[in-house]
Amino acid sequence: MKRLLPLLCLMALLAACEKDIEFDGAITEPMLVINAVALPDTTLSVEVTESRFFLVSQDTFTTVKNATVSLFVNGTFKENCAHQANGRYTSNYRPSEGDHIRLSVSAPGLQTVSAETMIPMRPVIERIDTSLSIPEAYPISYNYYDSQGNSIGGDTTGWNIHYKMTITLTFKDPGGQADYYRLVVKRQRDYYQEGYFENIWYTKDDIVFGETETGADMEEIIDMGTYNIYGTFTDELFDGRSYPLTFGVEEWIYVSNEDYNSGRMPLDSTKKASEDTEPYIIDLQALDKSYYLYLLTSSAYDPYSPFAEPVQIHSNVEHGIGILGAYAGSNLKLSLSF
Repeated sequence: MKRLLPLLCLMALLAACEKDIEFDGAITEPMLVINAVALPDTTLSVEVTESRFFLVSQDTFTTVKNATVSLFVNGTFKENCAHQANGRYTSNYRPSEGDHIRLSVSAPGLQTVSAETMIPMRPVIERIDTSLSIPEAYPISYNYYDSQGNSIGGDTTGWNIHYKMTITLTFKDPGGQADYYRLVVKRQRDYYQEGYFENIWYTKDDIVFGETETGADMEEIIDMGTYNIYGTFTDELFDGRSYPLTFGVEEWIYVSNEDYNSGRMPLDSTKKASEDTEPYIIDLQALDKSYYLYLLTSSAYDPYSPFAEPVQIHSNVEHGIGILGAYAGSNLKLSLSF
């Protein structure tokens, strides 16, 4: 009872500290929000919604279905994008590398907004090198038993292979300007559905990614590492030079007994493989500055960290909110064969 009394007093004190604070600021009027990413040789898709006051308790944003979305290319009006459904507007024009894109969006009762960007040139990939290690490989066996339950032999039908692959992608940076990049790795997963590609987590070993770890001992207490979620980086350390970007993938894979050969290495897209075990797609993207800053600030936001501070997500929309970004990618296929 002596221990219980102080606890009850503490709970009463904490309950007495609760207080409702009335919001006495101004409720902001809705603004137009536009989100679009321009790619070369691809029609532009623009999502238009209304902003939401931060105290409003709803999970969705109001879509704008009666907007006028005007597309300008290299300073010349090109067309008004057509509304498809749920605030999504599409163009007929397919931009090219180097195009300057501007959007002007208006809707009844809301202030007109605009945003602009320039589509970068595709990165020039010079070569790709790989090294493969197999820390673990477990045979999958089928055993035969007699009528008394005694094992009388079996066959190995396949292998579960744990592999680690280090990849070095060498590309040429233009130089004389600030350039922004992003690396995306995907895996073809035909067992889900034909033509399906899944984003793959990869180790960002290269210094340009800027990832740091706290170490195993500190991770048991609290995780204070920095993580580059979107795989973005700049040319600050290699402006105007060819740069060997290093990263890695680590996965488990099933290989049939007939196809497994532990002495074989991965094959890149310039060679032919007898067994194409769901190839990797390595996509190096050149980003415009606004899209790079948008991804950078988005990755800095961590709602789960007790030490996180508010982050202002980058927007290049004048008189509104959102992002008009652009990127141009160069990709290649990397096939595995065991």
